[in-house]
Amino acid sequence: LWEYGPFRDRLTALLAVAGGNPAAANALAPIAAYADQGIPTLSMLRARFDDLAAAVLEARWVEDGTGWTDRLLANLSGLLTIRRTGEIEGDGLEAVLARGERALDAGDLERAVALLEKIEGPGGEAAGSWLRDANARLAATAAMRQLRHLVFSREKNPAKGPQ
Repeated sequence: LWEYGPFRDRLTALLAVAGGNPAAANALAPIAAYADQGIPTLSMLRARFDDLAAAVLEARWVEDGTGWTDRLLANLSGLLTIRRTGEIEGDGLEAVLARGERALDAGDLERAVALLEKIEGPGGEAAGSWLRDANARLAATAAMRQLRHLVFSREKNPAKGPQ
């Protein structure tokens, strides 16, 4: 799960090794839908962030009922996107994107997702694919954490055999 790519065979093997353990099956259930295509890594999500930000900013120009000048600006913004980064005050779209990027650069995917999920309207729709992939990465991390906990708690408290 730490590399991008299909993992159906590994998932099937993990479930077989778990031997029907419901806790293991529950831990793996949220990521099963991604087993055939894989889950983007954190570095892949970071690499896609600039495109995400550009799409979100461009989407603000493309709303229902916009005039021809707004459509022209939207088309031009697709050619070149300039956005502020770093510490930006406020709750505007650029500020949210900048905070999300900073969180992502710090390795805090959970915070980045929480910030970007607040974007509404066309910008939120533009962020949808990236957010789905980021949530899948969070689910994979949680699944691995739960499996690790199951394995190590079993080592500390092995089941008693027949007496």
